[in-house]
Amino acid sequence: MFSTPNTNPTVSSKSVVQFVKQQADGNIVSLHPIGAISHNIEGKNLAEMLDMQANGAVAFSDGWQPIQNANLMLKALEYAKSFGGTLIQIPTDKALAEGGLMHEGLESTKLGMPGIPTLAETINLHRDIELLRYTGSKLHLTGISSAESVAMIRAAKAEGLAISCSVSPYHLALNDESLRSYESVYKVSPPLRSEKDRKALVAGLLDGTIDCIASHHRPQNWDA
Repeated sequence: MFSTPNTNPTVSSKSVVQFVKQQADGNIVSLHPIGAISHNIEGKNLAEMLDMQANGAVAFSDGWQPIQNANLMLKALEYAKSFGGTLIQIPTDKALAEGGLMHEGLESTKLGMPGIPTLAETINLHRDIELLRYTGSKLHLTGISSAESVAMIRAAKAEGLAISCSVSPYHLALNDESLRSYESVYKVSPPLRSEKDRKALVAGLLDGTIDCIASHHRPQNWDA
């Protein structure tokens, strides 16, 4: 099992990586900690990724807080390349997604719900592919949700870039029509998109463009 660094304290130093691994020792399930890209997941300064990798971090991500600053992402890719590290990013432009409750499309219009456009995913994805091309580093995109994203990643792989991606099981099985009942269980991030997008995700999984399925499970306490 992979753990994201969005904890308290954040997994942004070698001491926290060591603590997480010590707590997991002796259990049936193996825990593979992902270290933070930025210090305390603040999106401002790089964390000590090299030290964290030396102490057991398997990759680096700001988890549920995708990197919004292009210059920070550039520096992170360059730094990770120096020691063969991999960055993990949820492709989301938070400004474009802000206030949205579901996929922006026909269904959101019918329901009168504020939408999250596909552009909120693809514009961030385009930026990161360009930065990946520039640096020659390694990048994994997790939680892709659109047909456009599948096409962009397929082209990047054909070019030979060191890129991989994952999709959640519910994006393979459901589309935005599930929200017609206003059932909040279908309000997920990234949002369930159109049937066209769902079919493209399935096709991408079958042809190897999408490398794996990731649950995107976020454990919550009872109050949350």
